[in-house]
Amino acid sequence: MKPSIFKITGGHLTARDKRNILDCIEYLRGQDHHNAWLGYKGSPKQYCVTADADLPNIYGVRISENYTTDWGEKRQREWKFTCLLYTSPSPRDLST
Repeated sequence: MKPSIFKITGGHLTARDKRNILDCIEYLRGQDHHNAWLGYKGSPKQYCVTADADLPNIYGVRISENYTTDWGEKRQREWKFTCLLYTSPSPRDLST
């Protein structure tokens, strides 16, 4: 089963955000430095994924988005999440 992301804390994560977070985790796998901002060319969003040193498969995620207001001002907003990386079974699956 393909790995998935389960949001523990923070606001709403879109399906695209979840896929991008998984891509960041896979890209950073085996590297020591996990505080880099990653994103796709042309995308207004960037992702910073940090592994929890004490808890396996728990990641702190920051999402930064650049946008333009209706008045043409450039702004940036940021969200913070805590996510669980899981493969199988799903945390929503109550059967054992």
